[in-house]
Amino acid sequence: MDPWGLSEPKFLALYATALPVALLWASAVRSTLRRSGEPARDPSVDLLDLAFLAGGAHRVAEVLVARQLDAGTLRLTARGLLPTAAPVPTGEADRIVSRAVPTRGRPLDRVVADVAGSPLVAEVGARLVRTGHVVDPHAVGRARAWAVFPLLVLAAVGLVRWCTELVAGASVDWDTTALGLTALAVGWVRRRQPPIRTAAGDRLLRAARRVIAGHPPAPGEFGLDPAVLTCAGPAALVALHGLNAHPDHLPDPPEAGAGWPAGWWRRGDSVAGSSSPNVG
Repeated sequence: MDPWGLSEPKFLALYATALPVALLWASAVRSTLRRSGEPARDPSVDLLDLAFLAGGAHRVAEVLVARQLDAGTLRLTARGLLPTAAPVPTGEADRIVSRAVPTRGRPLDRVVADVAGSPLVAEVGARLVRTGHVVDPHAVGRARAWAVFPLLVLAAVGLVRWCTELVAGASVDWDTTALGLTALAVGWVRRRQPPIRTAAGDRLLRAARRVIAGHPPAPGEFGLDPAVLTCAGPAALVALHGLNAHPDHLPDPPEAGAGWPAGWWRRGDSVAGSSSPNVG
C-alpha cells in the first residue's frame, strides 16, 4: 500500500513541483526588501549619503579620511597615516578622524575601520533607512525567516515520507535525493546576501554616477543636487568608487571580512557596518 495514498512517482512529481515554487517564494520575499515608497525629493542628500549607498560605512570612512588628506591635515606614508602640523577643522567628522590617528601614526586600514564604526557614520545609514534609500536591517531577519519557511515545510514533509518508506522497507533512493536538493536550497536561501539599497537608493546612486560621468540629472532628480558632487573635488570620486579612484592613487585599505554587504548585515541591530566591498 502506498503511503498517504500516493505512489512514489506521484509523490516525487508533487515534490518536484513544490520545490521550485518554494524557491520562487523566497525570491519574491527577498525582492520586497527593495521596495519602498518614492522618497520625497530631498536636497539635503550629501556626499556621505552617496558614499554609504555606494559602499556602506567603510566607504563613508574613506571619504572622511580623503577629505583630511586633501585638506593637508593628514599625510600618507609607508607607515600609514600621520597627522601634520596643519590645524584640524572643527567639524565633528574631522574630529572623529583626527582622534583615530595618533601622533605616531596608524595604518590606513585601521583608521578606516575605526571611523566606520563611529556613531556619526551609523547615523548616515540610519538616515538613509528613514528616507527609504537603504533596506532596514531589522526587516532582513524577518524576511529571511519567511523566505525559507516553505522550504523547511517541504523538507519536513519529505523527511516524514522518507521515514515512512524506510519503515515499510521501500526504496528511499529518490526520496533521499529530493531531501538533499531541498537541504541545498535551504542553505542557498539562508546564505544569499540580502539587498542593501532599495530601488530608490539604486536610482539615486545611478544619478550620482551620471553626474560624475558628465551627464547631470535634472535639478532635484531623485533628491540629488549635482553640486553635491561637482563641488566635492576628489572626495566625490572616493565616495562612488573608493580610495583607488582618488587622483593621488591612494591605496585601497585591505578588508578584514566579506564587508559590504555582508559585514553590514552581520551587525544585525545597526546600520553602521564595519567594512565594504565595492558595490559599484
